[in-house]
Amino acid sequence: LAQRITQLVSLLIGIWFVIAQAHSSWLGSDASGKFVPTPVWSSLPYAIGAVVVFVLLGRWFARTIPHTKRALTVGAISFVAISVVSQGFWYQKMVRVTTFELSRFSRELGEAVGPSAVFTAPHAPNLTLDNDRRNLIYSFGLQNKEYDLIERYPVTHLASDIAQIDIGRADYPALKDAYEIARFLHRDGTFTVYRVRTAEALRISPETLLEKSERFVDDGLLDSALIAIRGFCDDNPDNLIGRRSLLDKLMRSGESEEALVVGRVLIEKDPAGSWTHALVSRVMFYIARRSGDARLRGEAEILLRRAQELNPTAAKFFATYVHS
Repeated sequence: LAQRITQLVSLLIGIWFVIAQAHSSWLGSDASGKFVPTPVWSSLPYAIGAVVVFVLLGRWFARTIPHTKRALTVGAISFVAISVVSQGFWYQKMVRVTTFELSRFSRELGEAVGPSAVFTAPHAPNLTLDNDRRNLIYSFGLQNKEYDLIERYPVTHLASDIAQIDIGRADYPALKDAYEIARFLHRDGTFTVYRVRTAEALRISPETLLEKSERFVDDGLLDSALIAIRGFCDDNPDNLIGRRSLLDKLMRSGESEEALVVGRVLIEKDPAGSWTHALVSRVMFYIARRSGDARLRGEAEILLRRAQELNPTAAKFFATYVHS
């Protein structure tokens, strides 16, 4: 009996480890785009269920397969099945919705930054596929760090999630003053584009009006930020990055009426954009809470549902984000 219990406990631990990894990847991100780890105990019921299935399969095999092949066959089939199912669910979640939002973001990012811009960090390759900007493939947090990375290569921008940029700033002092110029959706979370603020980066790729606007916000110069982003939108009227930035500046300035106008124009310009719908919904929810406008809240709820319909993968994230 003791041997049997030991075998079952060992089996539970092994299966629990595999399921815990898969379960963690399904959870997603919080409203800031930061990954939220799943408590390991929450996957235990799934592991227990898998052990029960495993034991029942083992008994079936014991009746149908010769004893000499039983252990190897059961072990091999179970391992393959667990691996395929756990990874299959993750892959299915990743690819079940096809959108072209990132492609458009990449094209418009080419207008938002200078022609000599060079991106690095994990999301950099994705952002240079649909424009002629350059990228350096690199990920922060590696064991063998290249501490002269920023000095050796003409890096002007970063494209990273929050966890990566925190690691990068800790390892590279030149990135401490990097400021955010855009944020975008990636699966069920967000990543952010940052502008490197060193003298060399500014020499290689001078700031555009959009980048100046974001730097003014970083420096607390909101009036100057609004002037700069309005200028960018006048020059690039169809650029959604600029329109979303203008929406942000108007909300920061307390210009809620104009913000609603800009938000509705954004929806008209991007009717299939889940990220745009979520952003505008968030703005409307905020204004509705402050004003008590029930009709506006209803409009915000419609936009939220539309965002979730357009991108079911991010539905849980959107539900949290619009109320953050």
